[in-house]
Amino acid sequence: MPVRSLPGFFLIAFLFAACNLYFFYQLRESIQAVVFIFFVQAIIEGLFQLKGNTWIHLLTIPLPVLFSPVLNLKALIFILLLQPLVHIRDFFHAEILDTNIMVLIVALLSLGIWAIFYKKNEQLKELTASFDKLNREAREIADSASVLNDDLILSRYVTDREEIVRDIKGILNILERAITADKVIFFMQKSDDLHYFASSIDNEFETTGEGIIYSVLTRAQPLLYCPDESDRKIEFGYVSDQHINSFISIPVNDGRITIGVLAAESRRYKAFQQHDLDVMLIVAEEIVRIMRRHRVISQFRLAHQGLRILHDESSGLMELLELEGICSRIIKATERLAGAEVILLLKKQRGFRVYSSSSLEMKAERINSLKGTVLEMVVSNKEPLHLSDLSQFKKGLKGIVEDEYKSLLAMPVVKENQIRGILVVLSKKKGGFSSLQVDLLKVLINQAFESIENALLHEEIKMLAYTDGLTGLLNHRRFQESIDRELKRAERYNERVSLILTDIDHFKNVNDTYGHPVGDKVLREVARMIKSTVREIDIPARYGGEEFAIILLNADVIIAKRTAERIRKKATELSFKADGRVFGVTLSLGVATYPDDATEREDLINKADQALYFAKENGRNRTVLFREVRPESP
Repeated sequence: MPVRSLPGFFLIAFLFAACNLYFFYQLRESIQAVVFIFFVQAIIEGLFQLKGNTWIHLLTIPLPVLFSPVLNLKALIFILLLQPLVHIRDFFHAEILDTNIMVLIVALLSLGIWAIFYKKNEQLKELTASFDKLNREAREIADSASVLNDDLILSRYVTDREEIVRDIKGILNILERAITADKVIFFMQKSDDLHYFASSIDNEFETTGEGIIYSVLTRAQPLLYCPDESDRKIEFGYVSDQHINSFISIPVNDGRITIGVLAAESRRYKAFQQHDLDVMLIVAEEIVRIMRRHRVISQFRLAHQGLRILHDESSGLMELLELEGICSRIIKATERLAGAEVILLLKKQRGFRVYSSSSLEMKAERINSLKGTVLEMVVSNKEPLHLSDLSQFKKGLKGIVEDEYKSLLAMPVVKENQIRGILVVLSKKKGGFSSLQVDLLKVLINQAFESIENALLHEEIKMLAYTDGLTGLLNHRRFQESIDRELKRAERYNERVSLILTDIDHFKNVNDTYGHPVGDKVLREVARMIKSTVREIDIPARYGGEEFAIILLNADVIIAKRTAERIRKKATELSFKADGRVFGVTLSLGVATYPDDATEREDLINKADQALYFAKENGRNRTVLFREVRPESP
């Protein structure tokens, strides 16, 4: 940019840039940012022409890139169109290719970063809008609580569909993995019809008014279905986005009332078995508990302040699956609702596990018995206990807490006529709890222990997702994850890991001769024998069909062969009876060791499989190390 006075040029450009940066900061108008960028680039170009240093010239690139997240698309395009003007001198005095490349880099980087931030900003706007809507509704409730009846306040506050769907979707995701389905869908009954409510994927599914799920609804009976070639036009009751080769569905019952239908589908043929129905029944009970939990809240007419606290704390509970975190949250919520100190007793096999407020001086973390305390009445009667003046009872809380308390509220959680836990709230004031607080805490304790049950159920279903339903060993997927993890650990600590693949010899003859139930019994017994034979640190799994895999940790080839031989010999000692006949089984085993035979997971499995194949091809009922396999063998 040719000027008579360079100092004057830099001064004017700097002032223009500073002013526009200030106005952009104040007004957030994109035009100020455009002018600021242009003048700063002009200053940089002036310095480049003055000094001739290429690095100064390159400083023009970051400006449009850095400002692209805060510019709208029109402003960004305008500033990019100005780039040739900024570099106009280069078009006449330098190689035009270099300048074009630099301008192109600026444009691509700026547009790319703008696109990324635009998408993020749109998502943020959606989240902000949802958050503002919730805040606005909460403020409306608070501002107009005197004119709104309690039922309306509660219905607007606790029947949030998204929250219920989130809870149910989480459990459906676990179920999908547990039964290896392509998707799991929950349909809710409304006005004598079924409507989509939630699924393990993001899609929604339209019901058709007739089909299998409607039959399950009317008959209130589960159904396991695998269509054959003649059933291509079967109606499942909803529009799926894939061809269904396996289908399983059960009614979801709340007591004697069917509230909906749970369905799972798969493209695989015969993907589901009877034990999958059992898993689905567990999940159906959990869905009922989730629905019931939200319904129970709406039955109480509570003040807005209590509801707000209850919502804050209970929604936090729903996000937790670890028992320790849930108990800490329960104590915090109770402290907020009651303004008092809290003891939470969870029933264990023997006695109670103790969780408490940090301010309490507890005498023990575990209590074997509540005899000799007022809580003995709670255990005996299985009813809440509210004592406004604890000093009138000699038993008190001797042996549990150090301090003296004047009033007590104890609420048991009873399931199947058994005490599962007790929430104890203590105040140093007589009559320390109002009826409102009692009602609020009743709601909380129901929700809280539902969350505890959720945590236990989560662990149970998680275990189902990782184990083979027939043998109780790890399933194939979990085996692959385990061997991958253990090989990485072995590489890090320079250890050996051995893999045994074993196969029941002539297992097809067992199924053909005695039937599949007997074959299943053989598989269970062989799995039990393997599990009892290997070390506790080793990882046995069902590899598939009649094949088993054992991951031997920190085991070289000598330990691996010794273990394999022990398994093989114990297999010959097994005896089975069927159709009045006694028969036994034998095993063939192949062994490969990391890193001696292979350093990658797939290669190690392949080497063990080759050794197993060699064992079966050369007489069966034997153990073969991969190093013993002849080079010409498959």
